[in-house]
Amino acid sequence: MASLTESYGEDPWSGNSDLSEVTASEYLLYRSQKVPYDAWLRMGPGDSSASLSLEPRRSYLPEASAFIKPDATTSGLSSGLSVGSDALRYSRVATERPQNQGTVVRDTFEGGIGPFKGFFMKETDPRDQGRRTRKFGGSANVGPVTLYGEREDTTRTVIPEQDRRFFTNPDEDVTQRVFGVRGSLPMGPGTLSADLSRRLSGVRDPQFFLQQQRPGRRNPNVTELRGGYEGRVGPGILGLTGRLKGTRGMGTGNEAGVSYNVDDPFGLGGRFSAQGSYGNIGTRPTAQGSLRYLLPF
Repeated sequence: MASLTESYGEDPWSGNSDLSEVTASEYLLYRSQKVPYDAWLRMGPGDSSASLSLEPRRSYLPEASAFIKPDATTSGLSSGLSVGSDALRYSRVATERPQNQGTVVRDTFEGGIGPFKGFFMKETDPRDQGRRTRKFGGSANVGPVTLYGEREDTTRTVIPEQDRRFFTNPDEDVTQRVFGVRGSLPMGPGTLSADLSRRLSGVRDPQFFLQQQRPGRRNPNVTELRGGYEGRVGPGILGLTGRLKGTRGMGTGNEAGVSYNVDDPFGLGGRFSAQGSYGNIGTRPTAQGSLRYLLPF
């Protein structure tokens, strides 16, 4: 049988065809091929959540989705939407607090071209002292490593409303900047990864009306190195992790961990897992370990 376009031209509904020769299934199939999106509606258990997505049939078209669901953290409702593609995407998530305690709203723009990626996020929370947060950053893949950096600015109105008349600025501003390099490479039967970063932060306090300038302070700079290895050793997967943290003027600390997992070592369908860790960052030195064997039922 010839195709509809061959038999009836560009569109069998154009008026130039004998529609009596077109079956209903043939016409619906032809028209469905003209629609650039597939629509999917999903409902959660008890109709407490729902999501709608529009998936493009052509790679150059943007996709879209929306959802609504209960939020376990606030016991309220969370809703959101997302429109765009990998090149540029916009999303919004709104989490409603119960008993008219306000709504947390987060807007995000993100995208990338080739090895470069970036994002901008803005979030407001009227319940948390009117918190306003802005965060932006980006990354660039350079061979086997990725360079990255981001900045976060958070403002809270910490002075009670009845006392704000005594302050030129009743807000507390916290700024944090992080930049670093991360990467991974194959080593033997596994993969070795590392992440070296430096964090700088500072605080600007509310300004009393008698103060000539706004007070502020810088927090100690923090340098952190994280590393890990994961690969097959014998019948299982060996995982090694490490963390070295140095805080300016306060010394250094470190953490280390090891894990080994074997699937079905005894032919019973179970999983054997051994884990151990050691750390002395911010607290007294601690060490712990565990052995587990889990059977499915």
